[in-house]
Amino acid sequence: MTVRYVPVIGLEIHVQLATESKLFCRCSADYFGKAPNAHICPGCMGLPGAMPILNGRAAELAVRAGIALSCKIRDRLYFDRKHYFYADLSKAYQISQDGRPVAEGGLLKIRSDDGTLKPVRITRLHLEEDAGKLVHSAADGRLEGAENSYADYNRGGMALAEIVSEPDLSSPGEAREYAARIRQLVRYLAVSDGDMEKGSLRVDANVSVKQVDADTGEVLAWSARAEVKNMNSLRALERALEYEIRRHREALASGERLERETRHWNEAEGVT
Repeated sequence: MTVRYVPVIGLEIHVQLATESKLFCRCSADYFGKAPNAHICPGCMGLPGAMPILNGRAAELAVRAGIALSCKIRDRLYFDRKHYFYADLSKAYQISQDGRPVAEGGLLKIRSDDGTLKPVRITRLHLEEDAGKLVHSAADGRLEGAENSYADYNRGGMALAEIVSEPDLSSPGEAREYAARIRQLVRYLAVSDGDMEKGSLRVDANVSVKQVDADTGEVLAWSARAEVKNMNSLRALERALEYEIRRHREALASGERLERETRHWNEAEGVT
């Protein structure tokens, strides 16, 4: 029996919207390179009594991107609180859109590896506020070995549009092409500057691999899905997926059982 291994990839792309202030307060959105915690207020810090006020420009930009992606636009905006406890989230919850996103059911066509046009379905585009940023004193900026860790909340509350695709991508090259097209689109529409180095566009990848009988097309096995984070360039996205697909293939070939997990891309070592 001849066996093929088919990657299955979906992307979550976080686009920082080109607004002058944050999503639910009037703090300046021009935070990059500024002194830590210089752009915060009771609203974005979630202090008692502070009430969120929606930034209308952020909603306008999200709708603009949703229309360009051929999404259905919701005529009312709903928000939810996503609770999690981590030091970069001062409120211990994130204001996001769960079951009722501003836009859903879209489509974007890309060039596949063989040069043909391939449709990639857009599950949803929703608005949410960004978290802050942890700064570690270790030489490589990571927590391991750090003597001190600090929280900078300047980024907390920034307006994001998260664009979630269906798992229609079949290779690292297609994933890179799709992310590049999204970046091109939001730049052309003036929705975002799409600068990945500054974090204005961030990509999380969900990847698994299915083992298929090449003769019959029967799916023999699936690897557990892994979510990969910390890819700050298109090249890093491609390299991280190449590594993950290789890891999943080797596990399927050897009968190893992988666990569903979130993994961190280490650019220096080329591993997750």
